[in-house]
Amino acid sequence: MWWGIFILALSEPGGWTTIVSPVLVTFLLVRVSGIPLLERKYAGNAQFQTYARRTSAFVPGVPKNS
Repeated sequence: MWWGIFILALSEPGGWTTIVSPVLVTFLLVRVSGIPLLERKYAGNAQFQTYARRTSAFVPGVPKNS
């Protein structure tokens, strides 16, 4: 959603400055609160570990590039 708002804001003068929000939210989800907390919760689950090894962390269902 934040990336969509950023794209819409690009049509306004100075809209490029809104890049801060989607970059920050993406960083927080990928490195701080989203993925790390989920992976910690399922640390002992063998099925999840198998799933995590073969699936992209940011776009579920999309296979990782090998």
